[in-house]
Amino acid sequence: MGENILEIVEKSCRVYRDVIAVKYLSHREIVEKSYGDMWDDIRKTAVILRNNGLCGTHIALVGSSSYEWICAYMAILFTGNTAVPLDANLSAPELHELLNRSGSIALFCGASRKDVITELTDDCPEMNIVFTMEKKVDIEHLEGADSNPQLAILSFEQLRSEITIPDDFADQDKDKMCTLMYTSGTTGKSKGVMLSQFNLAQNVENVFVNLEPGVTILSVLPIHHAFCLTMEWMKGISLGATICINDSLLHMLKNMKRFQPVGMLMVPLMVETIYKKLKDVNPLLPKKLVAKEAFGGKLEYIFCGGAYLDPVYVTEFKKYGIDILQGYGMTECSPVICSNNHRYNRPGSVGKLLDNCAVRFVDEEIQVKGTSVMSGYYDMPNETAEAFQDGWLCT
Repeated sequence: MGENILEIVEKSCRVYRDVIAVKYLSHREIVEKSYGDMWDDIRKTAVILRNNGLCGTHIALVGSSSYEWICAYMAILFTGNTAVPLDANLSAPELHELLNRSGSIALFCGASRKDVITELTDDCPEMNIVFTMEKKVDIEHLEGADSNPQLAILSFEQLRSEITIPDDFADQDKDKMCTLMYTSGTTGKSKGVMLSQFNLAQNVENVFVNLEPGVTILSVLPIHHAFCLTMEWMKGISLGATICINDSLLHMLKNMKRFQPVGMLMVPLMVETIYKKLKDVNPLLPKKLVAKEAFGGKLEYIFCGGAYLDPVYVTEFKKYGIDILQGYGMTECSPVICSNNHRYNRPGSVGKLLDNCAVRFVDEEIQVKGTSVMSGYYDMPNETAEAFQDGWLCT
């Protein structure tokens, strides 16, 4: 059993070296990257970080789901840095605030968020390096790029193409914070959840998913969320799955037909939206035929979390030959606490408790203890103290 994410990822990349790890669209063409390709690109990215003196610090990521994003994230972890995944849909001022609060001195930024880069000089004085992701950005003509001579704006794509394969990674400190993940802040100031490689690896190892290597998963959720990052990417990689990146929610049904996934992760709103479309189809047609035409013909499982799901959807989707496996969790638990699975699936239930978690009820509140539970909130000692009661996380 892997005690850190490096062990899990490295093992999969070696065992499944020739299996396709990631598929994504580029100029309407499908690009494929094998596990061997991904391992090489993670290691190349690590060289970029080392060459720029980035070790033992905080590095943020702002961008939509992409192959470059996941390679950057893994390289950040494996070089002893802390990754700070941020919501690419936040405004530039909101992102700048989180960059400052997180202590980030470097940033991987999607090309679509050039506005975040142009105002970094004034808003984020500690920021030293920006790596642009996904496609080349006209750096020379980027407004604000010359106003701070200490801010280096580099093309990730260009740098990676110039790197040769390095040696393997050093031993990992499994208990050191590796990911700083900010909560939505809907009930107040967002909090930075501190998670270690051990926390994440324990969640990956203890969630039971019975999928064969090479099975296709379509990724539609935001990659900066714990549910997507841990249960779709890290768990998928541990199984040798092929993860296909959905380029837009507007294209989700089209991409389901294109990539023909066996499994997907969704939030309840997505399940409800899809069901409305299914109900609009001629009721005389066989339901499994309808599902085959709508979803590419291979969809068997939808892993659902993030909010309450009416159990009627579990029952209805079963008629179409699709199992909805609902779970419960929170970012502070890496994130899964309990889940239904292929062997046990009960409508109206969030499933069985993971083997590495314990739960108790205090004054009708769920409290959790286990190896996936965070160490606390970053730079917020009072909030951290309030979050725990006798070593149990208050939910």
